[in-house]
Amino acid sequence: MCLNLTTMNDTQLYAEIFELPIPWHVTHIELNKDEEEILVFIDADLEGFQWKCPKCQKPCPIYDHRQPRRWRYFDTCQYKTYIVAKLPRIHCTEHNVQTVSVAWSEPNSRFTSRFEAFAISVLYAT
Repeated sequence: MCLNLTTMNDTQLYAEIFELPIPWHVTHIELNKDEEEILVFIDADLEGFQWKCPKCQKPCPIYDHRQPRRWRYFDTCQYKTYIVAKLPRIHCTEHNVQTVSVAWSEPNSRFTSRFEAFAISVLYAT
């Protein structure tokens, strides 16, 4: 699939690169030249989306949101790139309060799954 970058804005570009599933979307992007990093902020549309318990997969209501977390992604040019999001927590009748699972990372990881896979392949190559 080829995208026309002349008609695409920054948030659309990163949403396509990250392949964010519904209900996630890019809200805004911050460039920090001093730290040489790009922060890509994402959020979820909570209206009409049914969150599931990460342990039993039962539909559950939102309990609250965690503090913002960041996950390391591949560099954008010379800048370190991070996904930043406040993950919803759900209340499961069986497992109590749980943080939802996300498509881009394993639970409790600070790296995206793609970044981890790349790092592992580099380690095996050396």
